[in-house]
Amino acid sequence: MIIAASKGPGKQENPRSLAGFVVGLLQQHSKHVGVGESPLDLVFRSQRSKRSKTRQNKPIQRARQLREEEVDALEERFRELGHLTNAACEFGITRMTAAKLLGERGIDTSRRRMSASDMKLATDAYLAGDSAAGIGKRLGFAPHTVIKTLRAAGVLIRPRPGRA
Repeated sequence: MIIAASKGPGKQENPRSLAGFVVGLLQQHSKHVGVGESPLDLVFRSQRSKRSKTRQNKPIQRARQLREEEVDALEERFRELGHLTNAACEFGITRMTAAKLLGERGIDTSRRRMSASDMKLATDAYLAGDSAAGIGKRLGFAPHTVIKTLRAAGVLIRPRPGRA
């Protein structure tokens, strides 16, 4: 085995010298290694693979494919819930995959916005003391969407409980 270690421009150690290799290795890792590391440990660590053997031999899994009747059930569930992420989660697929499958059937899965009547209900409930999370749950929106809509409507947002 021929190992060449460089000590800088124009300075070469003996190419057959293990000591030269170890010195070069120490110079390369001197800033990244704790005190008390033996040169032999550095050599072994530098040649050892970082990946576990079980992960190297594991085949890559394909994404879950839905049968036609499962896509029908996904469509039905989406229409029931009106919430794509929850419907997708029930079938073990991502929101993006569910959107693609339903989009191929001509179903609009874009997130709905609050209507004027939803805004009025949310504003009245918030001013009456309800939380954004409770309002969102009742109307089918995320709490952040409720807060964002209330701010846009000019409603003064209360500080969250436990935060000053």
